[in-house]
Amino acid sequence: MRKIVFAMACGLTAVVTSCGGSSTPNNQSQPTQQEATSPTAAVQELKDALTAVQGKGILFGQHDALSYGMGDGSEWNAVKHNTNDSSDIKLVTGSHPAIFSWDLGHIDDAFNLDTVPFDSIRSFIFKAYREGGINTISWHERNPVTNDNAWTKPNEETCVKNFIPGGSKVEMFNQKLDKVADFLNSLVLDGKDVPVIFRPWHEMDGSWFWWGNDHCTHDEYKALYRYTIEYLRSKGVDNIVVAYSPDRNFKTEEEYLQWYPGDDIVDIVGMDNYWDIPEAYDEKNKTYDKEKLDVMVKKLEIVVNYAKKHGKLPALTECGNETVNLDKWYTEGLLPVITANETTRQIIYAQVWRNRHSKHYYVPFKGHPQESDFVKFANDSRIFLLNDYNEFKKQTK
Repeated sequence: MRKIVFAMACGLTAVVTSCGGSSTPNNQSQPTQQEATSPTAAVQELKDALTAVQGKGILFGQHDALSYGMGDGSEWNAVKHNTNDSSDIKLVTGSHPAIFSWDLGHIDDAFNLDTVPFDSIRSFIFKAYREGGINTISWHERNPVTNDNAWTKPNEETCVKNFIPGGSKVEMFNQKLDKVADFLNSLVLDGKDVPVIFRPWHEMDGSWFWWGNDHCTHDEYKALYRYTIEYLRSKGVDNIVVAYSPDRNFKTEEEYLQWYPGDDIVDIVGMDNYWDIPEAYDEKNKTYDKEKLDVMVKKLEIVVNYAKKHGKLPALTECGNETVNLDKWYTEGLLPVITANETTRQIIYAQVWRNRHSKHYYVPFKGHPQESDFVKFANDSRIFLLNDYNEFKKQTK
């Protein structure tokens, strides 16, 4: 398992505008720029896989798909029921999703913030990878000072500026990063690094997380993001493809990039968007206003066009309709947006959130009123579930 260790002191101090730099401790030689930027075999494997599917189909994913779900209306849990081959998507369509999403929030504990044991997450990641799927990891982390959850507003002593180079709580933040590094470095299957998409500090353009819009400056956020990735790399983490994913609060490329940490850090440019499709829905007529759907289309075009110009991969990193209570959300809401034109069809994946319980789920389960609509969506030739994706790979070898 090849690990390039970047020369960077844990106690690094620097001004925010130069936080992308690294220092060389003692007499240790600093890696050359070529060494520092060349992707490892694992990273290149994942990038090649994503590039190969671009424009041919859109991978569909779900968060915690293997962990728990609604079944036929009766909640199931993989740990409690001793299974690792169930997903609500498979129960409805016969196939797992192609994208499997996980979260490292509460990395200090045995269970993550979704109450899934970290050991189980690792096993699920291995299963998904072994079966040809792609794994993505987000990080809803508790505040390093208070251990309050990600949605707790910070104060002067617990805000982002304290955790970036030059801040007073960097060492405390490093302890969190060490745990993340340990987990990512443990993703080795049969002696081979398992590559994953790593998507930290998402939806920063909203203010619901402690790293969000009202709680730090753009430069402070960029410093947090850069420091996170550089520190992980300094700990030998070399199996991550890095994703940037603001929420939907932008109308121009300039606004989209306000928080962007840099092309040298980011591999995937994405967008989280739960709101634009519901805002296009006419409850009375149970139809979607095309002009209002075009609001989301234009945002996806911004993401895709930036990706094209800068050699990045574009994605709809999160979306969904909680409890799937809008009629034909999948076939007349989501599908027309992501397949609107040649530009939007360049996104590599679209991912919905989890099926946790009867008031919080995003994929129709067996017997749900929107089950047939979801099956129709999944059967569209442009949408790839895991079976479709594996067949695609066979045909394009």
